[in-house]
Amino acid sequence: MARRKKRQRRSASPRHADRGTPARSSAVTVPDALRQAEANYRAAVEHAVQGVFRTTPDGRFLMANQALARMLGYDSPKQLIAERTDVTHQHYVRPEDRAVFERLLEEQGLVRGLEYEANRRDGGTVWLRDNARIVRDAQGAVLYYEGTVEDVTERRRAEQLHEQQARQQAAVARLGEAALAGTDLGVLFDCAAALVADTLAVEYCKVLDLLPDRREFILRAGVGWREGLVGQAVVPAGLDSLAGYTLRCSGPVVVHDLRTETRFRAPPLLRDHEVVSGMSVLIGTRERPMGALGAYSTARRDFTADDVNFLQAMANLLATAIGRKRDEEVRRHLLARAISAQEEERLRVARELHDETGQALTALLVGLRMVEEADTLEHARAAAGRLRLLAAESVRDVGRIARGLRPSVLDDLGLVPALQRFAEEMGPPRGVTIRILGDGGERLPGPIETTLYRVLQEALTNVVRHAAGRTATVTLVREPEVVRAVVRDDGTGFDLATVLGSSSARQPLGLLGMRERATLVGGSVAIESRPGAGTLVTVVLPLDTQA
Repeated sequence: MARRKKRQRRSASPRHADRGTPARSSAVTVPDALRQAEANYRAAVEHAVQGVFRTTPDGRFLMANQALARMLGYDSPKQLIAERTDVTHQHYVRPEDRAVFERLLEEQGLVRGLEYEANRRDGGTVWLRDNARIVRDAQGAVLYYEGTVEDVTERRRAEQLHEQQARQQAAVARLGEAALAGTDLGVLFDCAAALVADTLAVEYCKVLDLLPDRREFILRAGVGWREGLVGQAVVPAGLDSLAGYTLRCSGPVVVHDLRTETRFRAPPLLRDHEVVSGMSVLIGTRERPMGALGAYSTARRDFTADDVNFLQAMANLLATAIGRKRDEEVRRHLLARAISAQEEERLRVARELHDETGQALTALLVGLRMVEEADTLEHARAAAGRLRLLAAESVRDVGRIARGLRPSVLDDLGLVPALQRFAEEMGPPRGVTIRILGDGGERLPGPIETTLYRVLQEALTNVVRHAAGRTATVTLVREPEVVRAVVRDDGTGFDLATVLGSSSARQPLGLLGMRERATLVGGSVAIESRPGAGTLVTVVLPLDTQA
């Protein structure tokens, strides 16, 4: 019995097994290995960081992984494959990039590092970098294209941003060179408009000049506008225009969609040209606005901070050029005025010396001869008395002429006493009461004191000669950094827009001279007036004589 069990155990041993019966093994079969390898491959593809794809030559997706679906804005590869059935027109922003992809595959059999812009499902775009090859059957026919995709959007956008910044800097430099070369303002405006439109890739650009009354702009230069508008179109500076809103804000204004804008009413100029997005910046400063510079697009666009800074830099260059040109015109005009004033003053002094002092001296000579020829002492004394009165009157006339040239009281006592003396001499003969209000204590810097006296002298002369009023008040206020003088009268006033809106040659010389004098020391003169309501003149001069 024991031998039988032993033989049974031996027969069950693999060593003595029947050669025709397969032996049991722990090894995996070949089909299982293939299935496992395929599963591992699919898992690797599905979880890859890069996109993986297969497409047919006619432009259909056969396979895509989750990474590629995510890059293109799809919820799943299945959704991507179902919806994107025409790769050439649905996938590529520029269909010609698909032709380049296919040509490289045909010529080289593979594609390495081809970058292109692709459409996302949400309407956006993404930059992709493809590496691909052709897969053929045994007969050499193309089965499909397969490859990997890398999202290079951030790098490409950084490169584009760098290129855009370089182009903007180059445009600013070019306009700066033109401005430094003293280019005519009209040519400079045209150059600025062309550079802005080209650099920002917008359809429209405009340079607006703010008219003196600050109520309207005029389109001085532009790109894209209908023929006949440049130089003629007038844009209101009220709240029904983008330029007017820019003037009110004194800073950049960006409009993402003009159709939904609520801050101001869209101006006809932009509506008629189907503008959707735009931005506008001020040329000049809040205190000295000169105009506005704007860029506009017919497609919705989100202008970046760099775009706004570029536009403001261009506007600043225009402001500098405009300011320099106007200062040059003021200097030329002031020089001509100075020469003319010198001649007028010499003529006035010569006339007064001839008509008054000369006649008085002639009368003195005649009187002295009468003294010489007097036959009695009484006659001689009477003639001497008349001569003494005549000599005293001549002394007063000479003093008056000298004060007209340079009032000594201004040098000796200061601004307020000098103005009071001028008011006493000028007002009563014309029936005008002039009051001088202000602190006459601490003296002002010499150039400021002289300039302020001459400006106020001109303002009061205008009141006495032209305002037809009864009273005028001058108020002087010294502030930490400026001195402010206000002249107010109850005269007839005038239409400020008409007077100041005329050319320099036609503006009243008194008003122009006041502004010129103030400008030379870095100050300003503001005038407010309307018919029947009198006139208000505000003079502000800096106390820093280096301004």
